[in-house]
Amino acid sequence: MQKIFPDCRRSDIGPHYIVEALAGFLEPVRPDHPDHGCSACGRVNYTKPVISAIEGMALGGGFELAMNSDIIVCGEGAELGLPEARIVLMPGGGTQNLPRLIGAPPAKELMWTGQRIPAAEAKGYRLCNHVVPKGQAMEKARDIVGQIAKNSQLSVMLVKQAVNRGIDMSLANGVGTEADLFRLLTFSDDREEGLKAFREKRKLNFMGS
Repeated sequence: MQKIFPDCRRSDIGPHYIVEALAGFLEPVRPDHPDHGCSACGRVNYTKPVISAIEGMALGGGFELAMNSDIIVCGEGAELGLPEARIVLMPGGGTQNLPRLIGAPPAKELMWTGQRIPAAEAKGYRLCNHVVPKGQAMEKARDIVGQIAKNSQLSVMLVKQAVNRGIDMSLANGVGTEADLFRLLTFSDDREEGLKAFREKRKLNFMGS
């Protein structure tokens, strides 16, 4: 099952969709958690991959929403940007997410100037994973969904946790976190299924447990 979330109805957000990459709804942070409702904490909120497909403009809140995704697909003609400084505002989460994605100097320039970044240029900045012909961003996102869904949900989930937790750690601590998460897989039924299917040269049948 795939869930598609329609665009946020704000003037600064163009046609923008989020596709969930795996079956079942992504588990958000508990309502009583201090990060609940924080738009800048999207990578923490969801345990499974999130893919954004952008057609048209994703400016301000639209771009900030997209940066909380794991993968971004842009249609040709898409434009990204954080123009808040032009109207005496602050990018909501953008001051933290953008430097982590592309580095502090280019992030500052983009936020200070408020310039719009065409899709091809955004790929050069590594702000999006793919640029496809106009109108085909959702199709590409669904293709990626299908590729991810063939793999173990547990492995995909823990890979995301290892990357997101480790990115702000030292290499030694990050490797330690990876090892701890890997140990969790050794107790899963899916690990046994994966090894058994490999030996028997048959199709995998993961259960997510």
